[in-house]
Amino acid sequence: MFSFFKKKKKSDTRQRRPMAKGPLKLVRFSETKMAAAQEQLTDGYVATGAFGIPDLLKTYRKLQSDHADMKVVTSLDDFQASYTSYHAAERYGLNDTGDVDRSLAPADHFDETGEYLGEMNTPEEFPIREANFRRQLVTMSFEEVSARLRTNTELTLWDEYWKDVSTYAKKLDGISVFNLAPVHHAYETLIAFPNGYFGPDGPEGDLNPFENHELARHLEERAGLTLFGIGSAYLAFTWDGDVTDTMLDTLTSIGAIPDDAGFPSKLKADMAKRGYVLVTYHGS
Repeated sequence: MFSFFKKKKKSDTRQRRPMAKGPLKLVRFSETKMAAAQEQLTDGYVATGAFGIPDLLKTYRKLQSDHADMKVVTSLDDFQASYTSYHAAERYGLNDTGDVDRSLAPADHFDETGEYLGEMNTPEEFPIREANFRRQLVTMSFEEVSARLRTNTELTLWDEYWKDVSTYAKKLDGISVFNLAPVHHAYETLIAFPNGYFGPDGPEGDLNPFENHELARHLEERAGLTLFGIGSAYLAFTWDGDVTDTMLDTLTSIGAIPDDAGFPSKLKADMAKRGYVLVTYHGS
């Protein structure tokens, strides 16, 4: 379901910074010393400034056009999303090198005995992450995704959803990253920036990275909704052309929006205005 942004557990570890100012500015990972860039597994850009999701979407479209051989994805709340992404990768062993082809990693990341020395933080190591991710990926049917999402989330006050949309249209963390992932489909960018790990696997926890992959895959294949942003509690989707009834029907079918008389039409108008829609994967 949609819900207003909930602070994740352990959110007190989040770094505090002065309020961001100025327009969105992009700097290539290779040209910045920011930790946000050093922690990434792909090439990409750091975005800084005072911006909201519409600014990220505009930048995403430009970067996707400039890097047609990649799939671009941005972080929606960088400090928290990067924190949760790190722990998702850790929880599911996405950076493990024990049983994958070690030749995929740079030679200087291993000592003379073959022991891995550093963290996964270079584009050359992306195939290791991809191998670990795909090994654990289990294809879920549309009905299974629908049941999982309906069970996973809780109904909230829908006026809080509109408050959330309004807030995040104006202001995010003041820093985001744009990953240039060497994959073929937008939903596969979760390999580069996995999220979903709080709580136990199952009804009481977040959708895990593999379930989020399947959620995004179904939304793209069935409704033309393209994943472009990943946060610590929700995913952002965009599309080409007009908002269609198929999009609304699909979101209703998986329980992403309430099946009542008034909400879908209001949401359709909002989607047409903003050009994106948010879907939470955060557990109750």
